[in-house]
Amino acid sequence: MPDQASVALWNKGMFGFNWPNQVGDNVTNWNNNKAINPLREFEGLGIEQWFGHGYKNLPPADGDFMILPAGGTYQGEVWCGRGGTTYRDPKVTTPLPVYACSVSLG
Repeated sequence: MPDQASVALWNKGMFGFNWPNQVGDNVTNWNNNKAINPLREFEGLGIEQWFGHGYKNLPPADGDFMILPAGGTYQGEVWCGRGGTTYRDPKVTTPLPVYACSVSLG
């Protein structure tokens, strides 16, 4: 993992959620961690790279969106890779970790 101090809020409504296979249920990277790669000012990135963490062309699937209640509370899944969330490979049966990025997932 590139940096265990970097985490993402994982949700089906995020851009790049199913990277690299953004369409359908064809997931080959259950522990996708591209969303946590730091974006650095000195790299001279433009809006195309900054928007959605570089995933402007990888929007959520139709019907998948994150609901953020105004004045309410949102409970999300924070982890350094998708594999530590309920969005991990459904064949994995071990309990979910208690602390974000507390163990290596491969």
